[in-house]
Amino acid sequence: DLLDLHNCAIKTEGLNNLFKNPEKIQGLKHLYLDYNAIENIEAFAEWIKVGNPVTIYINANRLGDDQIVILAYA
Repeated sequence: DLLDLHNCAIKTEGLNNLFKNPEKIQGLKHLYLDYNAIENIEAFAEWIKVGNPVTIYINANRLGDDQIVILAYA
């Protein structure tokens, strides 16, 4: 239901590993990813489409404009 990874330094690689199998984390509704040096959120964006999250915190990462657009369309 809740996964708090605030300031855990998971980076993009850790995020991709977490969302490699989105069907295994379908029950996840609240995700806190602040301060993790994440630069690419494509795998995460795919999960958003099927996971139906309620709360996402992803501020203070290294996302460029192109990644924000991917997130917005997810």
